[in-house]
Amino acid sequence: MYPFERFTADAKKVLTLAQVEAERSGRPYIGTEHLLLAMLDPDAGAAYRILTRLGIELDMVRVATREVLGASPHAPMTDLIPTTRVKRVIELAFEQGRRMAIPFVDSTFLLLGLVIEGESIGAKVLEQLGAPSERVIAEVVSELGRSESDQTPGVSVIEPQRFREVMSSFPSGVVIVTAFGHDGEPRGLTVNAFCAVSLEPPLALACIDKLSNTLPAVRHTDGFTANILAAGRESLARLMATKAEDKFKTLDWRRSDAGGGPVLEHDVAAYVVCTLKETIEAGDHWILIGHVVEGARIPDVTPLVYGRRDYFDL
Repeated sequence: MYPFERFTADAKKVLTLAQVEAERSGRPYIGTEHLLLAMLDPDAGAAYRILTRLGIELDMVRVATREVLGASPHAPMTDLIPTTRVKRVIELAFEQGRRMAIPFVDSTFLLLGLVIEGESIGAKVLEQLGAPSERVIAEVVSELGRSESDQTPGVSVIEPQRFREVMSSFPSGVVIVTAFGHDGEPRGLTVNAFCAVSLEPPLALACIDKLSNTLPAVRHTDGFTANILAAGRESLARLMATKAEDKFKTLDWRRSDAGGGPVLEHDVAAYVVCTLKETIEAGDHWILIGHVVEGARIPDVTPLVYGRRDYFDL
């Protein structure tokens, strides 16, 4: 199975509720019908919205499922194991995400995986209730379009350029987020959206553009390193903001025994190494929440500061 942290909050909710539904049904497994029932919880996010627009309701699915499976066997409760079809649905969800260059799976992709698999009880119930795969897929495409715009009809929002200008007046440190790709080579990009989240446990977050070449590396590494750049490293910050393939060619870096990505110890005022704890989709970025497992401050080194589209030494 895939690591649990690859799922967004709503996808995790679906998987958790599917187990609850399986226990309620008295069956000794977690099936696709339980996934479908879980998707009809309001906390299931996009999948719930899609199914609701299609006219699919929780009670309808319960009745249809009972008609297909018959009465509950009320089997003794043991460790509930997902069926092979559930595992295939999850595989398809990740596969569709990869095709769209999205490294994490939300409830939309679980629903998409369910109808693409097509042969399971969950898919058959949807078809029986008037939501065959082509209708579901059309609604999924529509939902993904809505999430891209992420706007409420009739509500005015600030123009992206104006928003960028406003936020540039909030100075920040400059961080290079690093990780290792499938080929073992280092990847990295410059961000200024980085901050501490919690002291106990120690958590930090970084925001990364969905189109970043570093995102797949973060996924592969299952973590990242946040290198807080030292004063005078403006040229490095600008280099890492590009999509050049040889950005690490002339850099000195080391691997951390704790994981994460390259530590640029000769170019930083401090650094933290994180294992990936949670991911949250937010507009055109992913919020990566990391559990800090290693870190250090370099004595007598001041950080680089960014504000109003320029770099400054503190």
